[in-house]
Amino acid sequence: MTSHDNKAADLEERLSYIHSNTAKDIDGYTEAKSPKDLEEGALTEGGALNLWSREAFALYFQYGAIGIMYGVLPALNYPIFNIYLNLEGYQTSSYKVLTSIGWSFKVIFGLLSDCVPIYGYRRKSWMLIGWTITMICLSVMTFSPFGEPFCNREKTKYCSTPLEKVPKSELQYFNLAAPDNGTLFILLSMFIAFGYVSSASASDAMVVEYAQREPVAIRGRIQTAIYTVRTLTGILAYLVTAFGLNACSRWVYLTSIVSDADAAKMYPNRDKHGQKDEQRAIVGGGQVEVLHLDVPHKAWFFRGCKHK
Repeated sequence: MTSHDNKAADLEERLSYIHSNTAKDIDGYTEAKSPKDLEEGALTEGGALNLWSREAFALYFQYGAIGIMYGVLPALNYPIFNIYLNLEGYQTSSYKVLTSIGWSFKVIFGLLSDCVPIYGYRRKSWMLIGWTITMICLSVMTFSPFGEPFCNREKTKYCSTPLEKVPKSELQYFNLAAPDNGTLFILLSMFIAFGYVSSASASDAMVVEYAQREPVAIRGRIQTAIYTVRTLTGILAYLVTAFGLNACSRWVYLTSIVSDADAAKMYPNRDKHGQKDEQRAIVGGGQVEVLHLDVPHKAWFFRGCKHK
């Protein structure tokens, strides 16, 4: 009886050995093993992005240009629109709002980037559209004259005096039509904000994809790198507006065009052509689920009260 059981067990072992050596992946079976990247805590496969690679520097160019625009537009409010053109307080306040209103539509730009690919690309196309809008508006502003300043400070000392108290002999040094020249620049600045925020939304989506590939031990490295670049270029933008407005004011816009052109050329090539349609359904469905949570509503309520 024992001999019969041993023979049966030996036969089963042989059959198992034969099956393990003959069964291939083509038979519909693949090895049930977690990818090495995921074993280290990464959320998706692909490995962490090399911070010195071309793809990383493409992101740096994106956020460098974003930092310049984010710093330049608000910084021009006082020297150009308040002092040079002498706009009213409500007009300069409108400029401040219009140059930041694009960030309020960031969720919409994110939805477009996730769910509306153009020619098969979800990120690259929206980056190029955003930078194209920005460069067109900057070009118009660069070659459009500001006109004479409201008050010629080289010829009169009454620039800080209320207009009704200025002697009639000094009024010839005042350009009372100067505030009318600010309308075009304010509107174009608003479109610039929409353009570069659109590119920023697509860039943020790329950063999320790269961050998900990072192991737990180094997660957050790419976010630190890109926001460091954005902060440093923002400081550069403040320095330009602080020390570079003694000459023609329009050259500041020309400098911004150069940075945006570099960003438009250096876009990340991680965005692959022909993303599957189910990806859009997954992304869209996930965002709908997020909208049903309490956290977004509380965040919106807080920000609404904060800026009230």
